[in-house]
Amino acid sequence: MGSKDRNLCNTMCRISISALSYALFVPSVLGQVVSGSIYGTVTDSSGAVLRGAAVTATNISTAALKTTKTDASGDYNFPVLDPGDYKILVQVTGFQSQTHCRYP
Repeated sequence: MGSKDRNLCNTMCRISISALSYALFVPSVLGQVVSGSIYGTVTDSSGAVLRGAAVTATNISTAALKTTKTDASGDYNFPVLDPGDYKILVQVTGFQSQTHCRYP
């Protein structure tokens, strides 16, 4: 094989590797999801869990709301939220409403 053939082969090999790398890289970049989650447990002052509490997550900048209720273990979960700062409001019959805001 001559010098020109080797250079052509090396160039083609580099192009093939570059194309393969691009093909493998692009789907992983396009598959990235930009979201967050908030989860927690609602308890009273004695530490007893409160089931059925209404929990609302409000995006501070957009005022978008998501609501859920606590389960039998007092747990709540907002699995997919847009990035941003949120205010969490918890309401339970017989208890004073509580709001939690945390800013970085």
